[in-house]
Amino acid sequence: MGQARTLSISLTGLEGTLVEVEADVSPGLPAFSLVGLPDSSTLQAKDRVRAAAARSGLRLAQRRITVNMTPAWQPKHGSGFDLAIALAVLDAQGDLLTHVPSDTVLLGELGLDGRLRPVPGVLPALLAARGQGLSRAVVPEVNLAEARLVGGIEVDAAPDLTTLLHRFGADVPPSPAREPLPAGAAVERDAGSTVDFADVIGQEQARRAAEVAAAGAHHLLLQGPPGAGKTMIAARLPGILPELSTEDALDVSAVHSLDGRFDAHDGLLRTPPLESPHHTATAAAIVGGEEVSPGPARSPAPTAGCSSSTRHRSSPPACSRRCANPWRPGTSPCTGHAGSPDTRPASSWSWPRTPAPAGTPGARARSAPAPRCSVAATSPGSPAP
Repeated sequence: MGQARTLSISLTGLEGTLVEVEADVSPGLPAFSLVGLPDSSTLQAKDRVRAAAARSGLRLAQRRITVNMTPAWQPKHGSGFDLAIALAVLDAQGDLLTHVPSDTVLLGELGLDGRLRPVPGVLPALLAARGQGLSRAVVPEVNLAEARLVGGIEVDAAPDLTTLLHRFGADVPPSPAREPLPAGAAVERDAGSTVDFADVIGQEQARRAAEVAAAGAHHLLLQGPPGAGKTMIAARLPGILPELSTEDALDVSAVHSLDGRFDAHDGLLRTPPLESPHHTATAAAIVGGEEVSPGPARSPAPTAGCSSSTRHRSSPPACSRRCANPWRPGTSPCTGHAGSPDTRPASSWSWPRTPAPAGTPGARARSAPAPRCSVAATSPGSPAP
């Protein structure tokens, strides 16, 4: 009986923190304590680890088991720590002949039968691990294709806990034959990748403004009556934008990975995404009300691409600046971009807007275009189909 340590990653949004999982097995009344600010799903790892270890041919010692996740002041979320906790405890009680290498990060949820189940956010987790100088990772088999998208780190996969125990010298029976895990639901690509800018007929001035905005990464304000084609043009902007760089593609794919909408078999998301939040949406509605897993449909500002917000009878959406700041405090959607002036901004905004009818109180004050935005008027005489 003694102590052992393994490594895992804790995600807060897209930011990953290296977590050291320390296990101590000492004499005393049988107990299993998990400390380090775990949430409910992380705290329940005690029961999953105990059952998975028993199904794999090893039983947890009838001793006092304490697992600490450092840094202890940072909250830990999710079930992705199960594998790191299990191997740390089994190593501490002397069941492994070989210690887990100190440059290896462990990610995965344990089923009660010992199988490794997939976890969301493998892509941003391994990006964080690579940034911390780690060179190896172990992930569930279902997450292997996603993990291999991260260069500079050697990725290994395992179907169950028994397979890993064999690799580290534990004396356990072979893995039993099991049915494969059910495949996840089909992942749909962004709708913006299925529409074509060539669908827009007429509206030469608005088309030209959109092309200039796309070429120079400018913001765009489209103003005209309903049905003139403003939203249609804005929705097709991603089709004339260049493909994302590898860095931006990793950022976009990482957001989809957190939300469980990323199909790694198709590679990184290279097409700039289109997000179209409602102009009355609050910051919490767009970037998410939780600190852990913001969904891609709610996050127009953090990733590269194009964001469109339809605004009727008033100025560009008031939520834009507030919704961008929680992600990148230095970004102002209307008056500037994140990054230096000589680099391409991470995201562009377009506002299809219907002007306020004459006689509306305050219409003149609200109809002024946003500063530093390209403005194009769409004509009702040349509508897009």
